[in-house]
Amino acid sequence: MATEVVTVQFDEARLRSIAQTLKGVKKGMPRVMSRAINKTATGLRTTISKALAKELQFKVGTVRKSIGLAKATQKIWRAQLDLFGNRIPLYNFGAKPRKPRQAGDPAGTGITYKIRQRKTLAHAFTQRMKSGHVGIFSRLGRKKQITELFGPSLGQVLAKDDARMVRLTESSASKLEKNIDIQVGLILAKA
Repeated sequence: MATEVVTVQFDEARLRSIAQTLKGVKKGMPRVMSRAINKTATGLRTTISKALAKELQFKVGTVRKSIGLAKATQKIWRAQLDLFGNRIPLYNFGAKPRKPRQAGDPAGTGITYKIRQRKTLAHAFTQRMKSGHVGIFSRLGRKKQITELFGPSLGQVLAKDDARMVRLTESSASKLEKNIDIQVGLILAKA
């Protein structure tokens, strides 16, 4: 499942004035726009990665791997950032205790985890599976089957904060304008 992150639109009058400025440069406008859009999208991916990693206490690289980037081309002036991935195992959210109970250990009081604030699951436990996977599990139903517990996906965490989405959109729009101005300057300097 992919979550659309931010949409930035640009003023058509401003585009016409840039096109007029680059009139004598071969493929000037497509080069400026594709480069500026890609630079903006790459910066946005970095900003989102750092913000989510800080909030969830993950490594930035782990978050960055879950953000896809489809870059703009000279023919298609559109870059797309997508947050993809499934729900994240609860164990990854700073679950305590980290180690599974051993035989002879006293019964625990449950598991705590942190998504924005620390919460407790009284009947959950840490378990290592035969495959070596460690997770937070709970027993469900009469047959007492164990089921792994999951937190939200990265897309859900990002989309939940509307104020952050507004800030990202506004900062992306201003960065796009700056990047367009920089690219226009670079192309005019080479022409």
